[in-house]
Amino acid sequence: MKQLKKLKLLSFIFCFFSFNIFFGANAFAEEVNTGGVKVQISPNIQKMELDPGAVYKNNFTITNNGSTPFSYKLVVSPYSVEDTTYAPIYSVENAYTQITNWISFDDKEFEGVVEPAISKVINYTVTVPDDVPSGGQYAVIFVQSKEASETGESIQTIASPGLVLVARVNGDTRETGEIKDLNIPTFLLNPPVSASATFVNDGNVDVEAKMTLKIENYFSGEVIYDGTKEPLEKTLFPGTTRDLSISWSNVPRLGILKVTLSAEYPGDAAVKTRTVFICPIWFIALIVLFIIVIIIRATAGRRENRRTRANSRENDIHSSGKFNL
Repeated sequence: MKQLKKLKLLSFIFCFFSFNIFFGANAFAEEVNTGGVKVQISPNIQKMELDPGAVYKNNFTITNNGSTPFSYKLVVSPYSVEDTTYAPIYSVENAYTQITNWISFDDKEFEGVVEPAISKVINYTVTVPDDVPSGGQYAVIFVQSKEASETGESIQTIASPGLVLVARVNGDTRETGEIKDLNIPTFLLNPPVSASATFVNDGNVDVEAKMTLKIENYFSGEVIYDGTKEPLEKTLFPGTTRDLSISWSNVPRLGILKVTLSAEYPGDAAVKTRTVFICPIWFIALIVLFIIVIIIRATAGRRENRRTRANSRENDIHSSGKFNL
């Protein structure tokens, strides 16, 4: 019996600390102050359609939101990605980054100074060669600090705002690809509910991938979240594979849900529905401890019953025996 009381006390302590760990902990994010000049590029992405042999003019704006003058130099780099996580790369040249050689600036705007609280419009020209292949072309125009340029610092190691150019050379363009590996976890310890899919672009131009998530109460059918009006949309570059995920955290911390993932892609679409169980670890610990307590109590009860029956038989033997005096 003493062991049973100790087990109950340990169970209570374990559950108390589990509850505080999973519900009482607060997450704090440090405020990061980069310091220096605050420079903004507007817009940060431009899309354009190009024809072989044509000349295009466009512009963007540099705004100095800091308190000191900003000396800049424009740097054009190829823009590509690696892996399914789409980590950007600014140093690899391939068939889809030839546009870096077609961009030019006015001599007066290639480098200069932007005073505090002043915006400056930068004009650039894209001269497309006559014999370029059809398909996507991608580059980024960095507004690099002139000091960093003179010291040879890489644009990857400094904070340089940039304008991403997403271009398409008209002609024999192909928007082809597929959706695969739709995944919705069946069991979660806590929110958010998440889902993922893999998109493959085997065409020669960038395309838009779209994902939506719908979450319902498994028993009542009540819609907890309907993301069809706010889909996740991401760009896929030609010849790449990208993993995309979508999630929603405002769901019950304990329950059974019906989750539907929808994915769309030019020429392809896929839908997957799965039952998802959300059960926090403290609740699992309570169930396990409850089962252990029941087993121990049942075991102790059986031992007590055996002991009682054994004592009863022994008393019967003594009470029914014959004694010679």
